[in-house]
Amino acid sequence: MSGPGAHNIYVSSNLLHYSECTLTGSHGSVPRQNHLAMEIISSGRMAKTLSSLITHRFKLVEIQKAFELRRDPKALRVVVFP
Repeated sequence: MSGPGAHNIYVSSNLLHYSECTLTGSHGSVPRQNHLAMEIISSGRMAKTLSSLITHRFKLVEIQKAFELRRDPKALRVVVFP
C-alpha cells in the first residue's frame, strides 16, 4: 500500500488466470496532468467520446457480476470502481 488513502484489494488469482481477465492499474502521470485531464472531462467537451469507451460499470462489491459479464460480446470495456 502506498500513498494517502490507498487500500489493498483482494482478487482471486484463479479467476484472473483461468478467465483470462486483465487487471490494470493506471500510473505514469504527474498531478498537473491529472488536473488537466479532469478539467477536460468535467467540461463535457469529450463526453460523447468518453462515454462510448466504457460499456459497463460496476462497484467493487459487484465484481463477480463484472466477471460473469465477460461472456457477453457487448461487454467491450467493463470498469470496476473501487
